[in-house]
Amino acid sequence: MTIRKLFGADPASPPPPIALRRTGAHLAVLRRDARLELKAAARAARIPPDQLLRAERGESLLSHWKRMRLLREYQATDQQREALNILLRTINTTGADWTDDGRAHRRRQTAIAAPAQVHRIWATTQLPSLLRTAPYARAVARLGTGYDERDLAAVGEHAQDFTAGRAGRAELLLDETVIRQATGSRAVMAGQLAHLLQLQDRGLTEVRVLPLAVGLIPHPQVVQLDYGPNQGRLAYAELDFCTIYHSRPNELDTFATRFEDVWTKDALTPDRSQDLVAAAIQGHHAGWWNT
Repeated sequence: MTIRKLFGADPASPPPPIALRRTGAHLAVLRRDARLELKAAARAARIPPDQLLRAERGESLLSHWKRMRLLREYQATDQQREALNILLRTINTTGADWTDDGRAHRRRQTAIAAPAQVHRIWATTQLPSLLRTAPYARAVARLGTGYDERDLAAVGEHAQDFTAGRAGRAELLLDETVIRQATGSRAVMAGQLAHLLQLQDRGLTEVRVLPLAVGLIPHPQVVQLDYGPNQGRLAYAELDFCTIYHSRPNELDTFATRFEDVWTKDALTPDRSQDLVAAAIQGHHAGWWNT
């Protein structure tokens, strides 16, 4: 399946207004959540109604102060404000083709990843949804990362397909800090890491740990999807309240080069990585593993 078939458009020529339209749609959702008609919201925020209408349609961008007045009238939460800020930054981010925001982006993200043959993942904060056990997935959801029951069901189904060998394979570059933190509980984390080793034993996942001794290598949590020969590639960066997608060849090549460099030069070998993960499992069970 090609990227064009997945999205109904050629991502090699991304439409710049998409992020703007997403931003407008987010503003419209906030207004409806506040139970305000467009004219009433515009009047309260001292904005011409036609200007607010164009902004919600993604045809124009409101000034900072007008957005602040709207958010105040909408009684927007800190999370909603942060989601909007992420979208606004995306509009001016070179290489970002489009974003998904709100709860729906988790299920869309799962649908996008399902046909991939190879998942190259740089995990810097949590283990990726593709490789999660159900208890670990629920523990992550309790951290307030925007998951609901439908998200968990969609992600869980994809993870089950992967575990059954029906959803490609994964190359996981895993920061040591991720295996040290007891997400959920020590028992949940130990079970998750054991699942990871089982996937590696079955040849579905190759894990290489980036040890603390290497030092800090700042990098967002990124997944690159390879759909097979002549089928295209896609990468996305996972943030708490939105996912930013990249499909431009130069952006994908930059990530692939960076990933391969750290994968081969800085990360532990598969055997040493397996030993470290096994030690983490024992440590979490025994309660002496540092967190």
